[in-house]
Parts: sequence; structure tokens; C-alpha cells
Amino acid sequence: MSEKNSRSANGGNFKKDAIKGKDGATANNSYNIVINSTGSTKGQIINSAKSRAKDKNQDYRKAAGSKYRFRWLINFKHSDIFISSDDDIGDKILNPLKEIYSLLESFISKTPFFLKSLVPISPHATYPEVINNMCRLSQEFNVGPMAAVAGAVNDYLAESLLFSKNLFIENG
Repeated sequence: MSEKNSRSANGGNFKKDAIKGKDGATANNSYNIVINSTGSTKGQIINSAKSRAKDKNQDYRKAAGSKYRFRWLINFKHSDIFISSDDDIGDKILNPLKEIYSLLESFISKTPFFLKSLVPISPHATYPEVINNMCRLSQEFNVGPMAAVAGAVNDYLAESLLFSKNLFIENG
């Protein structure tokens, strides 16, 4: 989980007026961003109050994020992310999420052993900073670097959304 205060800005590509439920309502300011498996920008933002209510194992998300005005449940590729904020940042979430996935997928396609390694991999000067951070953490805990992938995605999103005051991110 990451909680950050605001400092800088970043952009997204969902139109602000698209952040409504199928019926046009914005009940509880809760949204579910569902991106198709290819990660195309033709994602859907739908009201998620009903979908989250069905998942009783995720009740802690509702409790943790309830102090903030806006909440999003994002299912993107391998991530199940809950974001809550006092600011309406829904249109700024997708781009950084796509960026970190692109970086990870590109690196893994060039360095396939990284994906399946169950032992630490040493950082390397040619690796992107995110990858080196994952490698350092894997060494510290004596596990493969992919054990740190959810945290890497979380950190990347948090850094991209720092402009938002009172930001809460949980990456299931």
C-alpha cells in the first residue's frame, strides 16, 4: 500500500465526462476501470459499487479508502488495484499504468530469465531503475525479482499521481 501527498502532475487519456456509471450516476464516487486484455485505450469505466460489494474478501479496501472522496478499482492485465483520493484523478490513472506495464513487458521480452527466476538477480547498469529496485529488493529477501512487481507498479503509480493530495493505493 502507498499513501502519498501531492507535489507534481501527470496526464491521462480518459475524458472527464466518461467517469460515470452506465446509467450516468456517480454513486459514492466509486468507479471500476476495466481494460481489455490487450490493454487498449478502449477501456470502460463503470460504476463499481455493486461489483465491489460482491467481493467480500476485499472489504478492507472499502474501509481503507472510505475516508477519501473518490475511489477506483482497476483491473488491468495482471493487476487488481484499488486507488482512493480526495481528487478526481480517474483520467490520470491509465497512462502511468500502461507505462509501467510496457517497461516491464519490454524488459522481460529481452531478459526472459527475469520473469521466472526464484533467486535474486543482481542489479545491472543497463537495467531500468524500476528493474534495479526490484533486483535490490529480491536480494534483500532472497527471492526472485518478480516478488517485488506489485510494489514496483504501486510505486510507479504513486510517483505519477503525487500531485493528488491524500492518495491511497493498494495493489492486491
